[in-house]
Amino acid sequence: MSESEKQQGRDRKRWVLGLLLALGIGLGSYLYKDKLSLDQAVSVEQSILALLDHRPVLTWFLFFLVYFLVAAFSIPGAAILTLLAGWFFGLGWGVLGVSFASTLGASVAFLASRYFFRAPLESRFLKRKEKFLEHWEEHGKSYLFALRLVPVVPFFVINLLMGLLPIRVFTFAWVSQLGMLPGTALYVYAGSALPSLETLQKEGWGGILSLRVGIAFCLLAAAPFLFKALTKHWAKALDEHAD
Repeated sequence: MSESEKQQGRDRKRWVLGLLLALGIGLGSYLYKDKLSLDQAVSVEQSILALLDHRPVLTWFLFFLVYFLVAAFSIPGAAILTLLAGWFFGLGWGVLGVSFASTLGASVAFLASRYFFRAPLESRFLKRKEKFLEHWEEHGKSYLFALRLVPVVPFFVINLLMGLLPIRVFTFAWVSQLGMLPGTALYVYAGSALPSLETLQKEGWGGILSLRVGIAFCLLAAAPFLFKALTKHWAKALDEHAD
């Protein structure tokens, strides 16, 4: 099978999955329309905020644990959780929680790849592993930093393939954390700029519109181009992975 045929097959799968997701959302909205009111969402929000007010440390650690599990097991939803971190905990505590939870989760996946799943992963990702190894030998830590800063390769793929390379776990952890930090800070800031659901309930969609929200999401939109400009030295390697 040619590469173009493989790409067409992948495109068809994406379309089918997208259609199924849209149908699922539509069906769920119809069946549970009486339970998906803004009033009920506000009630849930107030319950969480009350817990945060009375048990701030416990709430933060529970969030940290959830984020760690999402990162370690490559569960979808990390971007939404990062926004929620800013929304509930603010910029400082939000960045602190997300940064360390994501790094710890990535390190666990890295170690699992190295010590438990090496054989099947090397068989499955042999060509990608060779490409990673080539760039690692050429650029070293700066290559991993660039991959984390410009996420053209999925988060979990970096964790798994780096586990197959001759890199110490401590080096992997601190370089990953440093590379992910700018993106983490932007997402948490965007989350901290969003109004509460109670504000949305009182003011309508106009409650979302503010200078701070506009700045936050403009930064999110511009971030990939800015980060890639900062990593021009590794642009060829990043383009290869993007393809």
